[in-house]
Amino acid sequence: MRIALSAAYQHKPEAEALLSNLDPEAMNDQAYLWLARMQLRARDWAGLLDTINRMPTHLQQENEWQYWLSRSMEAEGQLSGSLSLLEQLSDRSSYYGFLAADKLKREYRIEQEDAASPAIDEDTFLSDKPHMLRARELYYLDRLVDAKREWFQALRQLDSDQIKQAATLASRWQWHDSAIRTVAKTEHRSDYSLRFPMPYKQQVLE
Repeated sequence: MRIALSAAYQHKPEAEALLSNLDPEAMNDQAYLWLARMQLRARDWAGLLDTINRMPTHLQQENEWQYWLSRSMEAEGQLSGSLSLLEQLSDRSSYYGFLAADKLKREYRIEQEDAASPAIDEDTFLSDKPHMLRARELYYLDRLVDAKREWFQALRQLDSDQIKQAATLASRWQWHDSAIRTVAKTEHRSDYSLRFPMPYKQQVLE
């Protein structure tokens, strides 16, 4: 298997054949992924269909491979199964969910999380956080270097929920770069208004 993978890493023409002929028991995740991507690049739909069907369940169920399984089935004439997979994928808020929605000409399903819920009382939140209070005042004074130093000192003393709340406060103050960096430290990745602010939306539209 190491020889086959080495050939794949170097994009050698014999790599696909080497991987295809491996004993299934010798295959690991990397071998399946490299083989599938080579078949995808070559538009070998029959080979890709077979490879995805042989993948371990944890790989096969990923959005990426469910999408390409559907496309492979479509190319091989299995239209009913392909459509069923696309319909399931189109309900997911992910890149491949959006591709599936495009294929079906549906609106994207975007699951927007509100990291600011419940609402934060700013004065109460800052009352026992002197670093963060100083960060706010320094930011308002346009002393950004000092503000960032205080902000990062403050974050060291916060738990995950408090970091999320701090990010929403930074966004409220229009300190968007700190809000983005702060929320990135948490698991709250679906609050798109916080992660991708649009302070210049009106100017862009104009």
